[in-house]
Amino acid sequence: NSPASNRGQSSITWVGFFEKPAFGEEVEGERGQKTRGTMSGKKSPGNSPASNRARLTLRMSKSSTKEDITLYSSSIEVILKEIGRQFYKPDVIDERIKEHFVDTVMPKAPQLTGDEERMFKRLEHLKKAIEKGKRIKGTLKEKAEKFLWRDKNEGRIWGAYRVTVDKAAAGILAEVFELDTYINQRLNREANGNLVRTIRKNIDGTRSMHLCLGQKLTAFENRLFENWFVWKESKKSNGETVYLVGFVPLREYKGSGFADIVMSENYVKGDSMGLYVIEALAPNVCKVTRVQTFDLNLYLPDAVMTNLAKSLLSESNMLQVKFRRIGKTVDEEVRKVLVEKMKQKMELDENQKKVFEDLKIRFGKEKEGWEDLKSPQEGVKMEIKRKEEQTGKNMSIAFGRAEGTADCTAEEAAAYLFMFCSRERMAIDREE
Repeated sequence: NSPASNRGQSSITWVGFFEKPAFGEEVEGERGQKTRGTMSGKKSPGNSPASNRARLTLRMSKSSTKEDITLYSSSIEVILKEIGRQFYKPDVIDERIKEHFVDTVMPKAPQLTGDEERMFKRLEHLKKAIEKGKRIKGTLKEKAEKFLWRDKNEGRIWGAYRVTVDKAAAGILAEVFELDTYINQRLNREANGNLVRTIRKNIDGTRSMHLCLGQKLTAFENRLFENWFVWKESKKSNGETVYLVGFVPLREYKGSGFADIVMSENYVKGDSMGLYVIEALAPNVCKVTRVQTFDLNLYLPDAVMTNLAKSLLSESNMLQVKFRRIGKTVDEEVRKVLVEKMKQKMELDENQKKVFEDLKIRFGKEKEGWEDLKSPQEGVKMEIKRKEEQTGKNMSIAFGRAEGTADCTAEEAAAYLFMFCSRERMAIDREE
């Protein structure tokens, strides 16, 4: 039941010794050298947090030389690397890791500790921080909302995005919290080379995770971020499920850190904290909001800051592309959830009630003066009313109304009209 066995991984341990008898078969090393000899030993499968690892223990015989051992060792390494290549399936393993998180880790997760709960209270203000954000130029037409701003008082940089993803909320929680995957390792290696990247999970038997990450900054010294991560499941007032992932500087954790890691590079400490809010919209659709602030301990020109933030916020596009499904299917799933909510007859709050009361008064008195309009659709009656109003300035306004029959329930019609940014209606608007 080790983490590796849960995702179909195993390690190979090979223990043995080499001899150099007078006769034997040729063995070829990685550099093309050949020698004759025999090998004895054994290999034993075992479970390990990483796959395709090998351990080779050698004992030289009296007739063996150091060059012989090097040659034989390289031959075995070639064999083991070939085994690794043969069974290398990073995408499959990554999916198993996330499925295990959703199916096993989440249901059996320990209760949040007092320190973990206090962390989320400390990050509560980030939920509203996005309202201060300045939309990134050129992203208005994107399917993801992206924001970037600088705190002039503290010098901190802020970035945020809000996006709808065609995946269950629990699946996205696993996507953003399970950092120890092949794809994350590859992306980090492409961005930061061989800088330090260490992940420690289930700290002291809790949900907490620690991350030590070195990041490259072009033309600047490398930065080192040490963060404490925690996830949480909660319910909104209307019963909807919300998942939170919070992270703060590791110095706020009352326990061990990464003092045991020997850094081979020179780093300047960076500082970062943030919050993911993952809200379920339908069984396989969710809305993801990420707000993050960081301090690099240097002043960045606006152009450099924008490029850095765009890299950070590109996660929103990655999530959309990775999990994109047929738009019409997604719209239908979300409408079904809205219809069910309508049938539950949830009470409106005072502000919502006032909106409907004002609309009723505003339109209720417009009973006369309507003119017929030619309708582009058969069976739909359309009317218009023009009116002059005195509101400090002479103002001409127009009222319009239409009436027709639709082959659906009232709730389904209301859900369709309410989803004015659905995939289907956005596509229609773009065509028009």
